[in-house]
This record gives sequence, C-alpha cells and structure tokens, in this order.
Amino acid sequence: MQRYDIGRTLNRAFAAMKDGLGSVGLFLLAITLLSQVAQGGLTWLMQEQLRRTTQGVPLDDISPFLFSTPLYWLAMAAAVVLSTVGTGGAIWGYARTMGGSRPSLDQCLTQGIARFLPVLGLTILWWLGIMLGFLVFIIPAVILIVIWSAALPALVVERAGVFGAFGRSRSLTRGSRGSVFVTLLLLLIVLYAPAAVLGASLLGGVEQFASIATGQLPYALIAGSTIYGWIAAMVLNAFLVSIHHELVEVNEGGSTGELTEVFG
Repeated sequence: MQRYDIGRTLNRAFAAMKDGLGSVGLFLLAITLLSQVAQGGLTWLMQEQLRRTTQGVPLDDISPFLFSTPLYWLAMAAAVVLSTVGTGGAIWGYARTMGGSRPSLDQCLTQGIARFLPVLGLTILWWLGIMLGFLVFIIPAVILIVIWSAALPALVVERAGVFGAFGRSRSLTRGSRGSVFVTLLLLLIVLYAPAAVLGASLLGGVEQFASIATGQLPYALIAGSTIYGWIAAMVLNAFLVSIHHELVEVNEGGSTGELTEVFG
C-alpha cells in the first residue's frame, strides 16, 4: 500500500500550476482583475460618499462610517461571488490538468458558475466549523482543517455533495493526517512568506481602508495586492487539488485509469 508522499504532493501542485498557467492561471488572473475593477469602482464611490459624510472627522474615527455604508457590503458581496466562482473553476481546472487534460478558460468559468452554490455552501459551513473549533481551543480547529482539507476538491471533482464532501474528506485523510498537516503548514509558508518579505502595507489591509477615506490608493498597493492575490489563488487551489489527488491515489489505488476517471 502506498503512503502519502509530501514531496510528490508538492511537485504535483507546482507542476499543475506550470502546466495550467495558460488556462487555469489565466482564468484566475481574469477573476483577480475583475475583482480589482469591481473593488476599484466601489472604492471610488465610497470615497465620494465618505467625503460628504465625514468632513471634519479624524481619520482614526472613519471605520464606523465605512462599515455602515451599503457600498462596503456590496464590495464584500462582489468579492465573495468572484472568489467562489474562481475557487470552483480553478479546482475543477487543476484536477483536469493533473489528469492530463488541458481545460480552457471558458470551461473553468462555466464549471465555476455551475458549482457556485455548492462551493459557497460548503465554504460557509467550513468556516463556521473552524470558528467553533477556535472558540473551543486552537487544536480542534487545526484538526478540523486537516480532516476537511480535501472537502472542496471532493465536492467539485467527485460531486460528493456538500455534506458528503465533508465525510469523503474525513475518510480520505484517515491514516495520512500528520502528512497532510505538514503539507498545509508548507502551504501556509508559501502563501504568507511574500507578505512577510514585502510587507503587509504593499498587499493591502488596514492601510487600504485609510486610503479609501483619503481618496489616495497607491499604485504599488493595487499592483502588489493584485499580483499577490493571483499567485495565492493559484497556489492555494493547486495545493488543495494535489492533496486530494494524493489521498485518492493512496487510498484507492494508483492506476492511471482509476485516477483518470476522477481527475480526467
């Protein structure tokens, strides 16, 4: 029986990112750029509204006004919709790439839209479970993250259903959870090392809210957050699909035919 191989999982993820750069990568770039355009338009509208409603208000006291404006929540909703479509399409696309196919950009978009509601539902339940785990203690939350690490690919690739995907992930990770934990830890390093090196101010955050209030959004911040968001989306989705691929291979056999049925 094969054992979960961390090196093989990482190599597969990065290979999929490379092979899928012209398809899944372009799809995620389009989603990221579209998100930036939507956020930029709504940001401009928020700037105009905040200028009218916060004249004379100190910058430190701007946040309550920002969170109370409908445009802020519209921007958040737009981000959720685009992120959900991007996640569903990218997971499907990377699974096809690992199966030897070459998905097109429009196929990724079609699959992302088709899987929007299930992916959104699973994501909400996933976050609720993790938050409850953190309320109890950090260790239960980490355990749930590991156990549910293959849930999204199980939902998108295997069409396991929202609740079935959680059970499928629990079953697949059994016996390999230590290795999956290390893989996720490496994923965390890959995702957040650029933020530590480049600085959080370049990638957005609290400073961006202050920029909205003053009407000044640095081009470096916009470019940095766009590039980082694009790369992070590729890395995250490719890693999740590769973890799922490895778990299926370990638990259910490594024959090309069997894996192609799932991933091709």
